[in-house]
Amino acid sequence: MSRRVRGFTLVEVLIAIFIAAIIATLAVQSLSSATTAMERGKNLSDQLAELDRFFLVLEQDLRTVRIGRDFNFQSEAVSQSLSGATATADDTFLGYGEAFETQDIKQQRKNLLADIDTDHRFLQLVRGDWVNFGVRPRSDLQHVTYAWHKGAIWRFFRPIDNEVFGDNPPSDAVFYEDVSLARRLVTQVDNLQMRYLAAGSASANDSSWSETWPPAASRSGGSNANPLPQAVEVVIELQNVGEVRRVMLLGIEN
Repeated sequence: MSRRVRGFTLVEVLIAIFIAAIIATLAVQSLSSATTAMERGKNLSDQLAELDRFFLVLEQDLRTVRIGRDFNFQSEAVSQSLSGATATADDTFLGYGEAFETQDIKQQRKNLLADIDTDHRFLQLVRGDWVNFGVRPRSDLQHVTYAWHKGAIWRFFRPIDNEVFGDNPPSDAVFYEDVSLARRLVTQVDNLQMRYLAAGSASANDSSWSETWPPAASRSGGSNANPLPQAVEVVIELQNVGEVRRVMLLGIEN
């Protein structure tokens, strides 16, 4: 007696296909969520790395700041080593020295410098201790300007020429073109504020800080024995990160 073989009904097949589709959809969604989380984690890591680099570079500049001297920079005397105010408003590095620059990089740098006006610049200083690996006859001083422009913080730096040589510099003396080099330090900046703590302040309460430097009293003729603050507070707000606050001490040398 033969046994009758019974197959799957249409309803059973449809149910199996439906279950398989649900499992596949969940798998794709899980993979997509994992990929998105990985990308967000990488972006956050990149942002924090940029922020650390910005603080590191700024702290190095502040620790090697020099008390004001008269230098010839862009046809105007730099009488203060440090001046700043709260900010109001591509390549990471533009400028590798005359011998290594392409015309495209030069044009990008020129366009950037033309686009960033004084309203975007929030800090200027003269720093020293510029490492001289080749022991060449040049100054160790740089004029540095920080600017906040279109959500990015840029650092413009320019070596100060060896004016002490006068009209008869040695044949191997190093001089530089009359253009600042530019380096982008951090991006996706939503807000930026800086405060300055006057030297000799007994405490760091709010009344001891100034939002501009030199302070208003100094600019209006008040006394200020030390032209540099003893500390600078930076408050920076980044997209997807939030507000980060850092206080840095200045290394003041004559």
